[in-house]
Amino acid sequence: MRRHSINTKYILLGVFLLFSALIVTTRVLAPLERFLLDGAASLLIGTDSLTSHLPEIQNNDSIRVVAKRSDEFRDILILNRAIPVGTPIVEGDILIGFIIFEGNSSSRMQIVSSPSYGVDGVFERSGIPARLEGRGAGILETRVPRGSDIIRGDTIYYDEERQLSIGSVARVEDVASNPFITLIITHPINVTTLTHVGL
Repeated sequence: MRRHSINTKYILLGVFLLFSALIVTTRVLAPLERFLLDGAASLLIGTDSLTSHLPEIQNNDSIRVVAKRSDEFRDILILNRAIPVGTPIVEGDILIGFIIFEGNSSSRMQIVSSPSYGVDGVFERSGIPARLEGRGAGILETRVPRGSDIIRGDTIYYDEERQLSIGSVARVEDVASNPFITLIITHPINVTTLTHVGL
């Protein structure tokens, strides 16, 4: 039987093509996506300016969500107004996220439940502070020492001048060998259907 040898030229070609595809994705497609979304936001903002004199169509006090971006690292809403970086964005008394980029006529807001995004909060009933970390899809997670007075259904707030709800405890994971308990918190707003937000 004749043994088949591995052709190094084909291996090198495969590696080259793989790196080429990676470069095209990160250097071309990602900026192109940002460009198209920013263009769409500008177009929608321009449409808003044409109808802003009609109070039944647009409320001048509201901030409109014009696009949403999601990937494995973060969830971002594009808003139709220039807002300073760090400003908390709300829906009623519920914290949605914080502005991370201010443009000339639009802003980008990162949702508090974005993967690996961190926000400080305090549990309403027990007063225990916690650092919440986003897990995506409206889920946040935190760990507190075992014996902490926190139960399912407890609400956690972000407090900066006024109380803003971040979510409520949906699950308590308690493992006997672990000195900490893990709390799974759900955010009360479905951001996929969100059209307007406030300050």
